[in-house]
Amino acid sequence: MMQKMDALSPRGCGAGLGRSARATARLEASLALFRAGQEPVGVAEALRSLGFVVWQQGAYGTATALFEESLALCRELGDRRGIPWAIVELG
Repeated sequence: MMQKMDALSPRGCGAGLGRSARATARLEASLALFRAGQEPVGVAEALRSLGFVVWQQGAYGTATALFEESLALCRELGDRRGIPWAIVELG
């Protein structure tokens, strides 16, 4: 599972290389797969990663909504690692 998470991070998708459109597409596909597979931890991670990438693109409202959904899911799961990350992303 952790290899999946690392590969689906913004950096792992190429966002840091100026390929944010490609990263966005990959993260959206990943999010859909995690939702379909009912993997809530993956969903929360994909939401947070996607939020980071769209924030870099200037879509602040969309990013905030993604971070908030990630935070709500992390709280529901009791994800002690994911909760602080989502809060940090919300600023």
